[in-house]
Amino acid sequence: MDEIVLVKDGVLSCELNTIIDNYVKKYPNLIKVVTLEKNVCLKYLINYDILLTNSEIIDYNGKSLNENLFKKNPLQSNFFSILYKMPFYGCCLCFKKSVLDLALPFPKKLLLHDTWIAFVALSRNKNKIKYIDQPLVYYRRHLQNVSGVSKNNILFKISYRFTFLLEVIKRINEK
Repeated sequence: MDEIVLVKDGVLSCELNTIIDNYVKKYPNLIKVVTLEKNVCLKYLINYDILLTNSEIIDYNGKSLNENLFKKNPLQSNFFSILYKMPFYGCCLCFKKSVLDLALPFPKKLLLHDTWIAFVALSRNKNKIKYIDQPLVYYRRHLQNVSGVSKNNILFKISYRFTFLLEVIKRINEK
């Protein structure tokens, strides 16, 4: 069964709390709310446009595999290494609306929307992206995973990345 886990990252306005409460009442079996006492991610969005956090890997039953998604900061690599690995997972991203405004509309035939959002931000200024090594989400590994497991051949990967990079360059020149 699918679920949406909404994290209240610190103190929220009354208006936002009301909106969340209304959705929880409307979809009680779908939405789970976790409340944090202090800001964990949102405090960084004052100085950064996008955050990439680590994630703890769990199995199908929710048991920790004692492994994190990232062994080291994926942003410490050079641009081409980041392009090769494409380490951006939507569940590990938090970004400002201004980043989304730059990223939309998505190019046609785009496979990795979360990577597109991060690359558009990265193309603007690498210093506006912050990596948080602390795992803030669980990443479930199972046989049906789509992200993190690629069965595409090397020619497809090279072709896709080349096309992807051209789309990023095109977007930079548009906005």
